[in-house]
Amino acid sequence: MRFYLLRHAQSANNARSKDDQVLFSGRQPDPEITSLGADQARAAGEYLKREVNENPMVEEHDKITHMYCSPMKRALQTAQHVQEALGVACDVVRDLHEQGGLFEGKRPAIVKNSRSEQPNAVKGITSEGLKTEFPFVRLLPAESSKGNGDSSEEGGLGESPGS
Repeated sequence: MRFYLLRHAQSANNARSKDDQVLFSGRQPDPEITSLGADQARAAGEYLKREVNENPMVEEHDKITHMYCSPMKRALQTAQHVQEALGVACDVVRDLHEQGGLFEGKRPAIVKNSRSEQPNAVKGITSEGLKTEFPFVRLLPAESSKGNGDSSEEGGLGESPGS
């Protein structure tokens, strides 16, 4: 079995200036991919289809049979293009995101090696938004940091499939 990791395609934030002052002013906490990003995602999907799933030299147990994705729009939009090319199932993993989530406004002060949540962190698209905008994915059951399946968190995915 092989794991193939793919970072999201170019987002609106990625396309912004690399000047730190410009980069963080007007930054979106959960940006969409750009038109270049959509082209990148389609190309990645076609490449994986051709070079992995349709390649007779790749053993069956090394082919891509499933995808997992972050609840962030840029990751979901990238996954959508890849999933269209591969035709495999895609599950959203609620806690698959930057440590502490994404941030609105100014760059926050992060405590080194801290796993604590930041007060202005964004955890991705809501369950309802996911069902409406990205119907190709399934929601995995929510798990809290204690692993008890608590889905009471505000602002991001928290419901299990069928809820």
